[in-house]
Amino acid sequence: MPIDDEDFYFDTGDHVVRNCSSTLGKMEVLQNDICIMFAIPSTHLHVYEDALRESQRYAPYRLQYKKSKAYKKLMLSYDRAQVEYIDYLFKIACAITASNYRIPLVLRKQSLLEESISLRLLDTDNTIVAMIKEIIIGLRADLKNFREVSIENKILR
Repeated sequence: MPIDDEDFYFDTGDHVVRNCSSTLGKMEVLQNDICIMFAIPSTHLHVYEDALRESQRYAPYRLQYKKSKAYKKLMLSYDRAQVEYIDYLFKIACAITASNYRIPLVLRKQSLLEESISLRLLDTDNTIVAMIKEIIIGLRADLKNFREVSIENKILR
């Protein structure tokens, strides 16, 4: 049985669990806001197969079997997954900004720049792009915090 109580995860002593909870919370807020904006019942998201297929356009393909992984390998995998989710959201925001599935080179190169510069060309007048930009900033802060604590605890090197 999954544990739905968010306080349970934030009260654990494991910084990784707290970081995952924070990241997941941000992603759930974005999903709920978009569902409300487009009047899509969140319980029926799996029904819209065409929308799901289109939403996977920029998603990284990753198949993992976590049962056999050591804690340190899970941390490395979590770090990579978080970077890929940030990149995925950035590409979606770029596509919305460009109003096209083909992202212009100038926007694609922005993701490689430092944080303060990389989001400057996004169309923040668009409500969805503004929400995604806010989530990206929060996810980057979570990732930075995760890396700092992991390096202190000698989990990541």
